[in-house]
Amino acid sequence: MHPTTILFSSFLRLKTLRSPLLVWIGVMLLSLLLSPHDGFQKLFYRCGEFFDAGHYTTIATAGYTSEGAGAFYPLWPMILKILTFGSTDRLIIGVVGSLVSSALFLIVLSALVQWAQDQKLDMYRSLVFYLLILSPLSLFRVLNFTESLFSICLVLMVFELNRKTPSLIRIAFFSALLASVRPMLPFIIISGLLIAAMNYFRSRHEPVHSLRSDSARAVSMSLGAIIGYLPFGFYSQNRFQNFWHPFDVQKLWDRKFGLYWDLIFSPKVINGSNEVLVWDLVAFYLPIILFVWGIYFFVFKKRDISDGLFRAFCFCVLIGCAHAGSAFLTFGRFMSTGRHVLSNPLQFMALLIAVQYVGLAYQSIVTKVLKFVVFVSFIFLGMWWFRYANDMWIG
Repeated sequence: MHPTTILFSSFLRLKTLRSPLLVWIGVMLLSLLLSPHDGFQKLFYRCGEFFDAGHYTTIATAGYTSEGAGAFYPLWPMILKILTFGSTDRLIIGVVGSLVSSALFLIVLSALVQWAQDQKLDMYRSLVFYLLILSPLSLFRVLNFTESLFSICLVLMVFELNRKTPSLIRIAFFSALLASVRPMLPFIIISGLLIAAMNYFRSRHEPVHSLRSDSARAVSMSLGAIIGYLPFGFYSQNRFQNFWHPFDVQKLWDRKFGLYWDLIFSPKVINGSNEVLVWDLVAFYLPIILFVWGIYFFVFKKRDISDGLFRAFCFCVLIGCAHAGSAFLTFGRFMSTGRHVLSNPLQFMALLIAVQYVGLAYQSIVTKVLKFVVFVSFIFLGMWWFRYANDMWIG
């Protein structure tokens, strides 16, 4: 089935997610109502100003007015400007951005339910979807951030890679979308190459043919990402006299290339919150663990998995590993790692695929672990809404 057909034809399947969605809404309302600092009102009146949301609102109203604004990619502000008919009212832009983000992620959820059913990923599906919905970082999916737009682009790519014969044109198009939402250009190129290499070593029959096909997809991903970045690159050259300004401007946040071993041996998070550090650590190690797990079971042990599902799994974990690697190579403390990895559904989908192949002998243990993590996520979700209402760092 065409990936966009899956995405937009399955909205009614949200009824299967009724319980976790109602729990999520209940936790949000209770946390905000109990907040002593008018948290419920802030959900609406500050949705255009909260951290990165303020930058996107400014870009949508006035364009790139500062050097730091050049770190934020143009697709989301462009959408906000179009949907608000060029309004300069920051409240209107913030509310519209939040509503659009919420709608986009509901579409993503419904499509993922259908996809998981089509792939017969049944064993732990309910628990993993509870994890996806009740993750404390899910808060960003309903704010004026790019998380939901980024998620829909990622999921379209996963659906396309999962097809028996993915379209090179659609792969290039979805890569271009990704590269116009976030600084994904190098990550997409590297991911395409690694997927081709992993599938080559996994293939039992005709590995050369597999390498040829996957190499063509890697080239398509690379070209698409380059094309997607070019307009913003040329604009940056004209506006900031630097084609790579969106990458170079990271120095304003003290980011620079290096090996930051403190991130592993004595991890810290900006603003010193131990609660946020917990989820930054989960976001840092989960994709790495899933990547190693996939190499062992699917490449060396050669577990029986379709080529399409393997490509989808690889793309999911490699995007997570890219964010983990970016944290390790550019900054000595965690900054938004949890949000970048866990606010989109890819690691949860990779987890759903991975646990499906663990084996019946470990079913009881896996179920108990997942139920425990769901309970912990539920507690932290309430904490995150409370922190949001009180202007505290949430990732």
